[in-house]
Amino acid sequence: MGASVLGSAHGHGESKRNISETAETGHSLVVLEVLLGLPLLSFLALRQAGMDVREVEDVVNDFGRPAVGGTKEEAVRRWCILIDQQT
Repeated sequence: MGASVLGSAHGHGESKRNISETAETGHSLVVLEVLLGLPLLSFLALRQAGMDVREVEDVVNDFGRPAVGGTKEEAVRRWCILIDQQT
């Protein structure tokens, strides 16, 4: 009986240590998330602040051209529509 009590006490102590190590790891992850999240939030706030300027620049630079990366089929369809409108 002494061996089983001794063994269970030893096992119980190990589980407490594992729980505290897990808690420390959890706290470390929270700190890491905060440290990574703050610069990201700052970047997003600055990007959002400049969004109005970019939208105005997009309107100024809109020359009515088709979107970049359009397929050949879309270009042919637009060309046919343009020709039909002119005739």
